[in-house]
Amino acid sequence: MDDSLEKLMVAKTDDELLDYLMDIKDYSAKEVRSALFELRKRGKYFNQLQWDYFQKVIKRKEADESPDTPIYYPRESLFIYAMLLPIIFAYVVFSLNLKNKRDKWVIIGFAVTYTIFMITLGNRLDMPARIPILFNFIAAFVLETFLWNKYIGKSVLYKKKSMWLPVLIALAIWVPLILLSLYLEFG
Repeated sequence: MDDSLEKLMVAKTDDELLDYLMDIKDYSAKEVRSALFELRKRGKYFNQLQWDYFQKVIKRKEADESPDTPIYYPRESLFIYAMLLPIIFAYVVFSLNLKNKRDKWVIIGFAVTYTIFMITLGNRLDMPARIPILFNFIAAFVLETFLWNKYIGKSVLYKKKSMWLPVLIALAIWVPLILLSLYLEFG
């Protein structure tokens, strides 16, 4: 631990140290860790749930502060994206997280194949409109659970890349297609 930071924490009161834990977002990971350990040295008790929470937040802050931390489109956002839009969009965005070109093409190939299968099955069986939602849920689950864990890793810490651009691009493609299909069907 940084000697000057440790001296600074020793000079602070318990309430000042607790401020580091109460306003974690305002301080660096080193400051929060140092305040936490100083409070512990002074006999402040943290139950296991509190201790685990602070350790998790500190790890997250360290990842956010490190220039070496990878930047990915977030796992949770991709799941929601896959649920609300055709899955091919979510799979293409997920593939942008990958470095290996072969892996990217495997993901995109799977999405294209799955989409063709879903459309073909839907047309052949004349399925109700709510069935594609089930297909999207399955594809979103596969993406979040299996593909993310295989290609990125279950517990990898990363910085979150904004999903706004992929959402806007998908809507710019998808909305006109929906309007065109409605026009062709009813117009």
